[in-house]
Amino acid sequence: MAKEAPPPHVRRAFAEQLYKECGYDIMSMSLPVSGVIGMACLESGFGTSAHYRDYNILFGITAPYKDGWDLPGCKVRGTEWVYLPTQAIKDGPIVQDRFCIAPTLKGAFAIFRGLIENHPMLKSASGKAALKATANDPAAFAKVMATRCLFGAGNAVEYPKTVLKIIDQENLRRFDSGTIA
Repeated sequence: MAKEAPPPHVRRAFAEQLYKECGYDIMSMSLPVSGVIGMACLESGFGTSAHYRDYNILFGITAPYKDGWDLPGCKVRGTEWVYLPTQAIKDGPIVQDRFCIAPTLKGAFAIFRGLIENHPMLKSASGKAALKATANDPAAFAKVMATRCLFGAGNAVEYPKTVLKIIDQENLRRFDSGTIA
C-alpha cells in the first residue's frame, strides 16, 4: 500500500468500483464482501500503487514457484506475470518477485478467485472449512488469508487489524448486504 492514503473521494470511488465490477463474484464465493474489498484496498493502495496502476495487480498475488500447485492466469512471464520489487517483510529488504498481472480489474479479481480455488492451504478439507467459517466475518477472513496464504507477510494479528481499520474507516460493511448504501 502507498505510504499515505489517497484522498477520501479516491478511496470511496475505488471501493465502489470494486463492488460494482466484482461484488457479485465475491458474493458467489460466499466470502465477506467487506473483507475482500478491504484487502484489495490495502494491497493496491486504493488503486493508487504503481503495481496496480501499471499492471492491475490488485491483491499482490505472486506466481507459485514449483510448489505442486497451479494458479490459472499466472503462468507466462511477460504475458501473465512480471518481476517487480516488493517488501514482503515489514522493514525487510526490497526484493524482486513474480507478480500476477491482469488486463482489467475483473481479470485481477479472477486471479484472486483462482488463488482461493487452487491454493493448497485453502483447497484442503481444513482450508475449505476455515474459509467457509469466514463467510460473515471479515476479520476471520483476513486472518485465514494471512495464515494460510501469507498475506501481510503471514502476520495473523496485524494484517486483520489493518484490514478491519480500512473496513471501518471506509464504511465497507455497506457492501455486505449486497447493495450500495
